[in-house]
Amino acid sequence: MKPSFVYVDSAELKQIVAVSKKTGWAYCEDGTKYSKEEVDILRQGGGVSLPLHILKKEFNGTIVAAGDKV
Repeated sequence: MKPSFVYVDSAELKQIVAVSKKTGWAYCEDGTKYSKEEVDILRQGGGVSLPLHILKKEFNGTIVAAGDKV
């Protein structure tokens, strides 16, 4: 464990998530990464769900807020 990270045991994702104190990026044990912007969007919506996480991982997608242009 690195002191520059906060570690969260996600019951929903069934894995540890490391969140950088410096950048806000979240790194999952399975290799999926969430930008600070994605983390902020997920927090506003109540958090990440397993189906959403699987879609992001499988398609290497980006989470955007409703109404954002892609």
